[in-house]
Amino acid sequence: QRQELVDVLRFASRRVENNGLTYISQNALPRLFIGQWLGTEALGLFAVARRLLDQLHNILSGPVAAVAFPAAAQLQHDRERLARLIETSVRLTTWVFWPVVLGVAMVAPVLVPLAFGDGWAGAIPVLQILALGTLRAPVSSFNTAVLVAFGRMGSVSFISVLSIVLGAAFLSVGVQYGLVGVAAALSLRQWALWPVGAM
Repeated sequence: QRQELVDVLRFASRRVENNGLTYISQNALPRLFIGQWLGTEALGLFAVARRLLDQLHNILSGPVAAVAFPAAAQLQHDRERLARLIETSVRLTTWVFWPVVLGVAMVAPVLVPLAFGDGWAGAIPVLQILALGTLRAPVSSFNTAVLVAFGRMGSVSFISVLSIVLGAAFLSVGVQYGLVGVAAALSLRQWALWPVGAM
């Protein structure tokens, strides 16, 4: 039916908007600041640290976020079961994800040179600081999946725009302290956004 097609196109266009804003917030903005003020070497160190944490996130909590979307869509009229799903998912991802990420941060002085070579030792403190912000990643992904399941793409875009604004403000200060300052700014932004995502 024509109306169904319009609904699907509207949904798809909002998801494209969500993904574009998320890309700007999570990838383009940090790389712009690092590349512009700290140079390509710093950008490479940042990319290595970020890639390792992103892979952990995709492996450990990606499946939960992927299942959350259809599950939340089916349960959107059963708030009690949805609340149990949210609680279980948050508990599961936290109990699995946090120990692994914190463990990787602790062994980073051994892990990074072993995996990438001694030339990448500058990525160690960046990895350790970014890990503190990454702790919030599973819950953030799950929140986004639930909001999308409820058709609240405007809320997802709002959080991403706020992330861009906060990111630009924090990064403009953090970049003055080098790559470690950038990592601290990004981790601080993740935790500053937590109350907004929770609401």
